[in-house]
Amino acid sequence: MTICYEKHLKGESSKFKKYEKIDEDFDLFIFTVGWESRCVEILDYFSQNSKIKNALVLSFSKENEKGYDQQHYAEIEKFIQKNKLKSEPLEMMEDKYVEKKQSWLGEDKVPIRSKIIFDENIKQIFNKISTYLKDSGTVLKIGFDISSCPRRYLLSILAFCIKMNVSKKITFFYSEGVYQKDSFDENKYKFTLGRWVLTDLTMFKNRFEADVKTNYLISVGFESNRYRGIISDRSLKNVSFILPIPGYSEEYTHTMEEELKTLKRERYITKNGDNFATVEAGDAIEMWETLKLPQFNKKNFQMVYLPFGPKPHILGMGLHAILNNTVVLYRLSIGGYKRTDVKPNGNLWRYEITNLLLSE
Repeated sequence: MTICYEKHLKGESSKFKKYEKIDEDFDLFIFTVGWESRCVEILDYFSQNSKIKNALVLSFSKENEKGYDQQHYAEIEKFIQKNKLKSEPLEMMEDKYVEKKQSWLGEDKVPIRSKIIFDENIKQIFNKISTYLKDSGTVLKIGFDISSCPRRYLLSILAFCIKMNVSKKITFFYSEGVYQKDSFDENKYKFTLGRWVLTDLTMFKNRFEADVKTNYLISVGFESNRYRGIISDRSLKNVSFILPIPGYSEEYTHTMEEELKTLKRERYITKNGDNFATVEAGDAIEMWETLKLPQFNKKNFQMVYLPFGPKPHILGMGLHAILNNTVVLYRLSIGGYKRTDVKPNGNLWRYEITNLLLSE
């Protein structure tokens, strides 16, 4: 277990043991449906003692194609009906795009492809949560399975719940996955398609101060060409790295250890090694605690977080960014995802975030 305190928030992480069940009650539980079969693993962990008042089921569609497996959706619906839960489905349509000009990292008129529908989608979710809050008459106890949740939605919901004092306690659940290697290169993992663009994120500080010294922090993932391209294209200086070591398996750990060797060989890592750290891939709270280290909080520097790594690391970045106005957190706008199954590897994580200023 890892514990982190920062300002008015407390975080605890733990990994479920095989015999453990979820015994707690929730005013609201948020399910996310995707192509990945790990999105339904959570259903096997609820005990008969666990009570859920309301269930919100998020799904995503793009370009007139369902962004989820209908069988997974049916399994969640079956669970809801069996336990007689009050539930609402929200299907997010993500097929509207617009070209616009936006400043990024201090440069004006950088062309990006922006999903104008995202703000509309996230407002729908915020409105639903606000309705539950109003009906409850008190702060909510929220559960949220993020295994198949897009990062931009995860981070925006996190920020909304904390900044708007929606929840005394919000518990995230994450299922580690077994990833498939790219069919064209058996030595690499590739999950995304098209161009990656860094754009602003709802509920977070987005103003990049061009006249302030900047330290860029990259959460490292499998698709290393993505962040190398940004470093090269933007000629970024003062770049730090956090790598997911150990990974979800010995193979993933070895892959990231080789990436660390490459970063050192290519001199991205300084000689004294003060611009990198390693954090267990599945531990969001260890990531949060690591981000508090002095080397990642240089005096008179603004921090820019570039989230390329595993989802738990992104959650940790979000928690620290919410509490510090010197941190700019960008989200990745991705051309598309490869439609592939990610099976659970049997390790389920729990990240419990408590707002110490609120009473239940």
